[in-house]
Amino acid sequence: MALKVLVADDHSIVRVGLTLLLEKIDPHVYVCECRDFREVLTVVSEQQFDLMILDVNMANGNYQDTIDIIRRKQPTAKVLIFSSLDEQLYAIRYLQTGANGFLHKLASETEVEYAVRQMLNSGKYISEKVKESMISSFLHGDKTHDDPLEILSNRELDIARFLIQGMTLKEIATRLNLHVATVSTYKTRIFEKMAISRVTDLIERFRIHGIVPGEKT
Repeated sequence: MALKVLVADDHSIVRVGLTLLLEKIDPHVYVCECRDFREVLTVVSEQQFDLMILDVNMANGNYQDTIDIIRRKQPTAKVLIFSSLDEQLYAIRYLQTGANGFLHKLASETEVEYAVRQMLNSGKYISEKVKESMISSFLHGDKTHDDPLEILSNRELDIARFLIQGMTLKEIATRLNLHVATVSTYKTRIFEKMAISRVTDLIERFRIHGIVPGEKT
């Protein structure tokens, strides 16, 4: 049977580039392109895929709800996150929440091709840089008790990232498909956990720990 791959990204040039690369790997591949989380959920309910390549920063939904539904509907499908977020900070988190691999958008064409082949062959992929970081962290225990990556949940970390980027509660709610009141509650929880009272304090705390939240992908 022909290889079936879902490619989801809100930038058409990224979808086109990945499609061309997939056709290089398998000339008979079937590629379904999606622009946001809503389209992903619609397509996942209608078709089965061998591999899904997903951005995590798209409109009309959020990553965690989408991955939960994917796992219920297509438990054997492999999910590769393709994002501009710092891989050393975020890769393991996304793997822990259901993805099978993480690849940074600045990766070379050779690495992208290798990552896709690894996903198809073994169902897993993280870069050598992330592996080295994991080993260093394990050996040296370089995390501290107030590190945002240690004390914030995945949803809280997403919202903190959007707050740092200057987004309003309403904009964040729209992006993550949540109620404004829910986002406000998360914001309060973030501030309480980190013992801060302003977004400027949040920005400074992230900088102290060397965390660059990542721009819109």
